[in-house]
Amino acid sequence: MSYISSAFAPQPQVDRDRRIALGLDAKSFARRAGITTGELHEYELTQESQSFDSEVAARIGEMLSALEARSPV
Repeated sequence: MSYISSAFAPQPQVDRDRRIALGLDAKSFARRAGITTGELHEYELTQESQSFDSEVAARIGEMLSALEARSPV
């Protein structure tokens, strides 16, 4: 696992809120993102001072962005 530190760094708890706002349960979102439900839960429960898998974070971020782009405003 690596820790990403930048202004555009993934924020696990914010990403969880984004997923929930889209109305997606963990199982269906994980399947769409190409990760396991366990990986999703581990990422979403990461505290600010902890590290996370950057590949998992990237998949989650990409899927959230794609789904939000399709979502009506």
